[in-house]
Amino acid sequence: MNLELELTSQKIMDKEFPGKKPGYDPLEVDEFLDIVIKDYVKMEQYITDVNKAVTELQKTCKIYKER
Repeated sequence: MNLELELTSQKIMDKEFPGKKPGYDPLEVDEFLDIVIKDYVKMEQYITDVNKAVTELQKTCKIYKER
């Protein structure tokens, strides 16, 4: 099972929007995106950890099936 996301935490961090007035306060948008980035980093780490656990469980299952 491979999850392909269009965004990475780095892409979110590097994204810049051209300023237009009136519009959103760039500082508020930046602060919000910082939160999104933190969550994305946590999610990426979680997915990596889960994939490692799945691989280990698959190896264990294979060992038991071979017995």
